[in-house]
Amino acid sequence: MMITWSASFRTVCQMLRQWRLPLTLGVVCVLVQWAGWSTYLRYERALLSAAPWRLFTAHVAHLGWAHLALNLVGMFLIWIWCGRAMRTATWLFAFVWCAFAIGAGLYLFATALAWYVGLSGVLHGMLVAGAVAMLPRERHRARLVLVVVAAKLAWEQFGGSELPTAQWVGGGVIVDAHFYGALSGLLYALSLRVRRSVRPRTDAAG
Repeated sequence: MMITWSASFRTVCQMLRQWRLPLTLGVVCVLVQWAGWSTYLRYERALLSAAPWRLFTAHVAHLGWAHLALNLVGMFLIWIWCGRAMRTATWLFAFVWCAFAIGAGLYLFATALAWYVGLSGVLHGMLVAGAVAMLPRERHRARLVLVVVAAKLAWEQFGGSELPTAQWVGGGVIVDAHFYGALSGLLYALSLRVRRSVRPRTDAAG
């Protein structure tokens, strides 16, 4: 009996370690929504010069509980599919990079956008990064995901900006954030592959 409980405890600890990033991110998003801090954390173009950290914090703020729930479901589905594709630290860097890249993209190219909140852009980036990381092991599934994401982005950019989810989340969907997120996720994953390919080998024949 003691052995069974010990094995169960180790299994739970392993699962928590594997899921610590999405669980932590989910808790942060829920706390921000519950505390009503979204207005103070959102990307707001007019305030970026005085508060540049909003480029990052905007992604943990949401329009409401429905918007938050939709993004959390998406995040956990992504983690179920490709959470093991990279180490937790690598995923964390992916999140930080995508968050800042999206903010920078909106600031530089979406000059008419006054404010923005939501995790969906970062989720597009993490999904693409995970799919690229999965290519060596699950080539067909990873390619399918990349094709679907590319088709979705093309549809959004060329006439599909009025998404059905806009009614659920209570506001317009900023499709440019999805595009910049996917692009930044792709660049991040490709940079990892390039770095691994040029890493010097430490083994030697003798």
